[in-house]
Amino acid sequence: MKMTAKIALFSAAIVTMGSLAACQSMTQPPKPEHGMMQDGPRDGHHRMKHREFTPEQKAAWEQHRAERQARFEQIQKACEGKANGQAVNVQVGDRTLEGTCNLRFEPKRPQPPVNAPAPAAVQAK
Repeated sequence: MKMTAKIALFSAAIVTMGSLAACQSMTQPPKPEHGMMQDGPRDGHHRMKHREFTPEQKAAWEQHRAERQARFEQIQKACEGKANGQAVNVQVGDRTLEGTCNLRFEPKRPQPPVNAPAPAAVQAK
């Protein structure tokens, strides 16, 4: 082969290898960071968790918390001295909860209404 042909083929091979290497070494775009881990402005419901209460809101919250704690203690004390499985009624506010003592108070859940028709019998072939 002639020397110019060898040089042309050798330069084409070097250019081809360089371009292939350049295609493979492209950097990936950076992955977005987790929003919960960042410090900075928070959007959506996250902002609600960190807002400050006004004095009126704080007083209302404390009152609600105290009422809830009193109801919880009343329910916990309902089964003191009662036999396991004994029926108990607990007056909480304007409602009466019925339940049984089973090492703790368990309120009876109302049965859901049965509006669905019974499944049709499937005939065997």
